[in-house]
Amino acid sequence: MNIKSIILIAFIAGLTSFTEKDTIKYDGSSFEVSERTLLDYGVTKVGGKEFRMYEFVFTDGNLKWDDEVFEKCTYAIFLGFRSPSGKILKKGTYKFKHTGGGEIMLMDEVYMAFDKNNNGNVWDGSDNLTSNIKESKEGQMTVSGESPNYIIEFEFMMNDGKKANGIINGPFKFIEDI
Repeated sequence: MNIKSIILIAFIAGLTSFTEKDTIKYDGSSFEVSERTLLDYGVTKVGGKEFRMYEFVFTDGNLKWDDEVFEKCTYAIFLGFRSPSGKILKKGTYKFKHTGGGEIMLMDEVYMAFDKNNNGNVWDGSDNLTSNIKESKEGQMTVSGESPNYIIEFEFMMNDGKKANGIINGPFKFIEDI
């Protein structure tokens, strides 16, 4: 096999790896991602500074945001954050604590909700939400790419001591000013 053939095979193998479904890992288990949504809550002031409030939502089911219903899913993860004010989502790294210097790009809340009664819905009223939800206040998220094809890389330590991480490639469904 010549060098051109080896390079071509490596290139094709690289392309196929980008078409694989995204996954989120939590406590050693992998969760498939079928829905990628970016929610835009609009501009707000916090501590005298203006921020645009966003939330990435990932699930293996269907999200019907008008009804706040998650159908046919085993989990949903929510990454809420503040981006410097403006109409364009700021790319970069978001953390829970601002370490000084530069623009303030903060995580607000991170949580995962699980379908504990195996009925295919994480918000159906019969799930015990307090035992269902895992929260985090430690970790970070990096946003790159261009709308709607953002690339989200994250790693968070959840309140149960277990790690949640993932790399999610767009496209993202965008829901504005909710």
